[in-house]
Amino acid sequence: MPSGPTGGGCEGIETWNGTLIGENAVATGLCVGVFSEAFNVRTVVPRNLVRVIADECPPLRDEPGSSWRGDEDVRTQSSFPNDCLLEAGHIENNAVRVTAGGAFINVIVLESDAVLIPSLLTGPWGTDTLAAREIELRIRTISPSQINGIWQAYGGSVDQMATGEFTLIH
Repeated sequence: MPSGPTGGGCEGIETWNGTLIGENAVATGLCVGVFSEAFNVRTVVPRNLVRVIADECPPLRDEPGSSWRGDEDVRTQSSFPNDCLLEAGHIENNAVRVTAGGAFINVIVLESDAVLIPSLLTGPWGTDTLAAREIELRIRTISPSQINGIWQAYGGSVDQMATGEFTLIH
């Protein structure tokens, strides 16, 4: 169970700004490499997020109004560049929905109709991508002004998972 106090009422618009850093290790056939991930999220929710997570307020379900942006760099390129090329990506202000509380214990889910983490791979087979449209934030510590933990995103037809650490500040 995450540690930290709760407080305040349930209703009222809250804005949380955060950073997510991490990596995405790719391993499929001759395509082996690592992407560095650095993203910013701005969540705007209609209730006290800390109390929602503590199950003291009604849950949030696909709450619109948040945004996602950031960069993905290639940290380690494939040893076989003729067979596989990892390509850096950039995301600018994609709309994000927020889900938290209720059955989502100690988790905040960020979802989008657009790609949030691209992780583009190109090779003789064509192009593949992680194409993550959902990010799961697993909470480790929480206070009325800060939420910290680890994040994960899965996707694509190749064996890859982006993961790292996050901080949200209110």
